[in-house]
Amino acid sequence: MFCPKCGKENIDGARFCNACGQPVPATGAPAAVAPPPVLPGNPPAPPAKKRSGLWTCLIVAIVLIVLFLVLVVIVIVAGFLLATGSSAPAPSTSPQSQNSSASVDVYAGGSEASSAAPTSPQRAAALEQALRSGDAAAVLPFIHPDYHAGYKATILSAPARMTRAADVLATRQLVSEHDRLAQYEVTDGSRKSFAVFEKVGGQWVLVAF
Repeated sequence: MFCPKCGKENIDGARFCNACGQPVPATGAPAAVAPPPVLPGNPPAPPAKKRSGLWTCLIVAIVLIVLFLVLVVIVIVAGFLLATGSSAPAPSTSPQSQNSSASVDVYAGGSEASSAAPTSPQRAAALEQALRSGDAAAVLPFIHPDYHAGYKATILSAPARMTRAADVLATRQLVSEHDRLAQYEVTDGSRKSFAVFEKVGGQWVLVAF
């Protein structure tokens, strides 16, 4: 038999090579075949990483779904609040309630005796009272100075016109009020129009009627 390393011939049954000392396989025993080497560039992927990747994708999907649901709830609540605010009826005051609850100040020389500035409903009620008095001088402090001449030539030119203007003003319904403007809807028979007050120098004065 021959040595598998150096190729020298040895006697049958020898366990080592007489030339190089390499162990010699027994006669008739097949030589052991080494397993094929594993290439370093292709290591088998561990299954644990695949599972962790699946869990990561699942968590990300759950987070995105929760964020979407929160966004939907926010949009629904915001739409409901906007709809509720836009559909709220404008505050209205009837002539009866204005005349009974509004405190009308006593006038002396065309100015209020009270130090607190009256609200637009209070000024409107006081203007109605001044018109019914038939005294043009008592009405002028409630009218914007730029329109004194025009109102003197029309409404304030006769007591009957002042009484009619007071009757129309008595139908007032507050439509809107902001920092400087207050708008009332008034009715003259079957015709509807508006009385507009403007805040000038801390007082509400009539600018359109």
